[in-house]
Amino acid sequence: MTYKGKCNCMSKNIKNNGLRPCKAFALKYSNACLTHSRIKIIFIQSVWRAYRVRRKVKFMKKLPNDALNLIHKYMRYDHNIQYKLLPSYLKIYRKRYIALHNSLMYSQDSRSPCSPELTALTHKIQDIKNVICL
Repeated sequence: MTYKGKCNCMSKNIKNNGLRPCKAFALKYSNACLTHSRIKIIFIQSVWRAYRVRRKVKFMKKLPNDALNLIHKYMRYDHNIQYKLLPSYLKIYRKRYIALHNSLMYSQDSRSPCSPELTALTHKIQDIKNVICL
């Protein structure tokens, strides 16, 4: 990153709870430092998101009821849980199960069969196996 001078924004002064000029360097294409630029960027993104949502709502108001009902069906909470959230959870649990199973196989060589770490690991594997129904 290239800097071109001091930031033009005001920062909070901790000593007397007032405002002071920001001491950071400004970015090359902006008159603000990285911190103050991020604040402006987040504000611009939120305004854009609100505009997009308003545009979609305006479009959906013009649709006939049968098309609107189809859209609502796929935007429904249950539909998102069934087809989006649960498969992602299963993917995470399967990866965790495989990782624990592999660590169990490697650890059986180095530990005694009755060690508490090994039994705890086998219980974790059984819990995950019961959740994902392998």
